[in-house]
Amino acid sequence: MLSGQNRRDNTKLEPFIKLACSLGVLSGIIEMRFLSVDGKNLVGIVSFGIVFYLFQRCAINEFHKEIIRRRHNININNLLKQQSVKPARKR
Repeated sequence: MLSGQNRRDNTKLEPFIKLACSLGVLSGIIEMRFLSVDGKNLVGIVSFGIVFYLFQRCAINEFHKEIIRRRHNININNLLKQQSVKPARKR
């Protein structure tokens, strides 16, 4: 988290993304054919709420990472400088 490198492997998420897209299309077809106007509005509101909270959770995670980076910035910079400086060879 502190180094800023993402450890997630995006190839593991591809099947779930495809499944979510397929379920979204299927639920949209069912919604348009069988639900009344009030039911469509309810599904729209619930879907918007879920997407809103997912985006909010992502924003909180990124904000938390930034706070940690700034809090430990001095220590990380010093550590990186120490690692980059090569010790002098002894003769």
